[in-house]
Amino acid sequence: MGLAIGMKKQKIFHAGTTTNSEGEVVTNGGRVLSVNAVAKNMELARSVAYAGAKRISFKDVYMRNDIAKNVG
Repeated sequence: MGLAIGMKKQKIFHAGTTTNSEGEVVTNGGRVLSVNAVAKNMELARSVAYAGAKRISFKDVYMRNDIAKNVG
């Protein structure tokens, strides 16, 4: 799993993960990550969170793009 390094404005919470024999974090099924951000308004927080989420990659990744879409 490619977790983005150096993300200062976002927080990543993970579940459905484990470590492999090399000590790397890998997916283990189900919902895996939640990327969150705090900003001066909801639109900016949403934008920052999605920018962070787009920096994460792993096989068969699926990302919702509707969360907080109608806020504001």
